[in-house]
Amino acid sequence: MARKPDDSYALVVVIIGSE
Repeated sequence: MARKPDDSYALVVVIIGSE
């Protein structure tokens, strides 16, 4: 699914940071 662990984590950080 995820190509790189950073990609998945980056997405989570962006979503959490958006709050």
